[in-house]
Amino acid sequence: IGGNELAAAVRKGASGEPVLSNDATSALLDAMKHSVKISPFELSGREREVLRYIVDGSSNSEIAYRIGVKQSTVKTYVSRILAKLDVSSRVEAATLAIKYKLVE
Repeated sequence: IGGNELAAAVRKGASGEPVLSNDATSALLDAMKHSVKISPFELSGREREVLRYIVDGSSNSEIAYRIGVKQSTVKTYVSRILAKLDVSSRVEAATLAIKYKLVE
């Protein structure tokens, strides 16, 4: 693609006009349909386990007992979960987990 074509495409996109041809758009949509579905939330198996207990309403001490770790370790897991889900509370994390079926 040349400089003039690129500039024209940028102007079109900036004004809200479609930049891709119909064929290119169709090919892109077809590729997206067949792509692997990946969760936008990159939680480890252990974090998902802790999240499941959060959804159930378990306290940090209850979670620690159930998974056999120290309460401070659970606090670390909870902090990581909140950060990865971009939420600030256990209630928000539980709501998101249910909404997006992050736990069974």
